[in-house]
Amino acid sequence: MAMKSPLLLLLPARLKPYAKAVVATVGALATIATTYCADVPEVAAALSVLTALGVVAQRNEKPTRGELIDSVEDAAGAVRDALKR
Repeated sequence: MAMKSPLLLLLPARLKPYAKAVVATVGALATIATTYCADVPEVAAALSVLTALGVVAQRNEKPTRGELIDSVEDAAGAVRDALKR
């Protein structure tokens, strides 16, 4: 049995099908921040390589029916709370 990725455990159900895009976005933002905030270009280069490897290693996974229902219920609750204000 394959071990689940820690990222998939942290992502909400609606984002699980886009796990690779999430990894790529986080990596790109971290690379940009490193490029402009750090004076060590080697760190930015290493971060880019690690991001690419993370994207390749990350599997997109379809959420289970229960996860989808939970996600919809969470969104509905957030809308209800926003409308009460």
